[in-house]
Formats: sequence, C-alpha cells, structure tokens
Amino acid sequence: MSLERARKAFNLEETGEFAQFEIIEQPKFIQSVSGLDPYDCPMESYAKTYRTLDIDFVLRLPVKSYRPRTGEGNVVVDEEGNRLSRWGVAVGSIWESTLPFKTVDEVLAYDPFSCSAGEYRLVLDADPNRTVAEMAAEMQSKLDNQRKYAGSSFLLPGANYFVLFHYFVTTFGYELYTEAALCYPREFEKLLDKFAELSYKLSEAWAKTDIEVFVAHDDIAMNASTIFSPDWLRKNIFPRYAEILSPLKRAGKKVIYFTDGDFRSVLGDLDTLDLDGYVFEPQNDLSMMVNRYGGRKVLMGNADVRTLTFGSEKEIRDEVERCLSIGAGVPGYFVSVTGSIPQNIPLNNVRFYFDEISRWRTHLKSSR
Repeated sequence: MSLERARKAFNLEETGEFAQFEIIEQPKFIQSVSGLDPYDCPMESYAKTYRTLDIDFVLRLPVKSYRPRTGEGNVVVDEEGNRLSRWGVAVGSIWESTLPFKTVDEVLAYDPFSCSAGEYRLVLDADPNRTVAEMAAEMQSKLDNQRKYAGSSFLLPGANYFVLFHYFVTTFGYELYTEAALCYPREFEKLLDKFAELSYKLSEAWAKTDIEVFVAHDDIAMNASTIFSPDWLRKNIFPRYAEILSPLKRAGKKVIYFTDGDFRSVLGDLDTLDLDGYVFEPQNDLSMMVNRYGGRKVLMGNADVRTLTFGSEKEIRDEVERCLSIGAGVPGYFVSVTGSIPQNIPLNNVRFYFDEISRWRTHLKSSR
C-alpha cells in the first residue's frame, strides 16, 4: 500500500523498490485516469488519480479549480484583476505587472502583519495576526478534509511555500526585491526579520498538528546557480531558516527542503540545518546526491520535466531509466518529475512516463 511505502521511505527503511512523489496538473490526464471532470470535482478526481497510479506522497489536493474560458490562454485574470499563470486545473504565480508595490520605499515600508484577512493573499490566505492555536486548528481541519479523499492511499504533508526567500520574489517581484535587498541592506534586514517572524509562526502552528512530514519550499536557485550569491544567503537566509524550522524539528516532524535550480554551492550550508531530505531538479546530479546522502536523507525528484514536454518515448524511457537505475533500492528515494507535471505536457507523454514507472515497479517486484 502506498501510504505504508511512503512512511517506510521517509524513515529510510527498505521498500524493495522505490517510492514516488508527483504533482500532477495535466487536466486531460487526470480526467482520463479518474473518469471524473477535474474542474467539477478537483479533490475527488485528483485523489482517484493518485490512488490509481499508486503514488506514495502527494503535496496537496486542489480545493478550487479554474475552468478555462473560451479563448483564454495561459494567463488567468481573477476577480481582483490580478493576472496569474495557468498551471492546469489550478493557477500559479501572480504576474509582476499586477503586484501592488511600485517603489523600493513601498517595499521597505511594508509589514506583512499589517494585512487584514484576504487583503493580499500571496502573503497569507488569512489574517496573519491570528493566534498560533487558531492557525493550527484551521491547518488540521483542512488536512483532515484532504485525508477523507486520500484514505490510506498516500501521505499528505504540511507545507510552507514561502519559507523566506520566495516571499520576496512573489510579493515584490525580482527587480524591487533585488534593489531593496542589495542596495539597502540595513533597511531590508528589518523586512527579513518580519517575514521570518511570520514563517516562524506558521511553523509553530504546523508543529501543533499531527503531520508526519513538512515540506519547506523556497526557490533560491535557477538553472546555473543560486539567485543571490551564496555569501548573501549565508548571511541573510540560512541563519533565519534555523530559527523558522526549529518548532517543527522540536516536534519531531520530518522537514524536507524543496527548491528549484542548481543549489549545489550551498548544500554544505543547508546540511547544518539538520534537514531530513531534499526535493531537487536535474541541475543537481542524482548520482552525486545519492553518494552524498543515500540512506541518510530522503531524496525526491530529478526526472526532467523538459524531457516529458519535448522528448520522444525513447527519451522519456531513458530519463526514467536514468533516475531509477541510480535511485531504485536506495532507502528514502522518491522518483518524481521535479516541480510538477503541468497542463502543457502532451497527454501521450504523461501516459508513457507513468507506464514506464509501472513497468519498473513490476520488474523490481518480480525480481525479488
């Protein structure tokens, strides 16, 4: 059963094969697997898809869906006039052109605790001044609702998409963030502390729930390197991580760090935080990660979404072969298309990827 296999993998126990973590956002694929319209019943259709595919670990089930309107492309305009990128059944990041901040002075004067409930949803979906107990109760209630659909089929974690660095990218946009952080370091440090305080509060709340695993997401890197220099991250981000994540570590939750891009230059710094594992993209060599952490930390990902998007069946087969020839049998390894499987991936390519995963699982079971 997938839930049992997920728990074994997170505990670095032998499963005899491999576990799997996926974020599937391709609506035609979800409908073809579940037989349900993902826009009409997003949670039920997603859950049935994950169950059918024998996925072990699922980040979340979507509560809302955004059915495309006639002529609508990859940009969605919400009720407040914000432009957001379409990511399948759900939507992703807000476009910088609709962010409310236009000057560095506005950035440096901002206080995330000044938001009223729902005023600026990308900072927090509700009132950040609620008590920790109130936050924890709401988190637990939402998690319990998701578990009704998951049953004993897969493990659902707690998560924070904005641990620290990513708050500023999404809240202010890259240009204002960079100018404020690098040109006004003293003033920006106060803002760092405010957002760190908010994330710490969220960690305290999650620590009071019954989650087993917490995903700490913070996109600090791009294809070739970290976005800001390693030295800047060492001074400004990683010391605050230690404090932000400390309630979860004290509560015995497993903390998995999730970032885009090539973050090899700061792996040593992240290791000092006593993280339980990493979700990582193919810019970080899988063999290197297995040699460094195999059997000691959870390792999730590395299958290249570009291969699924643009590759032939042979190239997809080779990509699955690359990941599983290295990772299968390593305690704590979860194969995954890192990031997600969004709507633009051809339906046949998504099907072929999961067929290859199934073929590998069948082969490993038969060879035991």
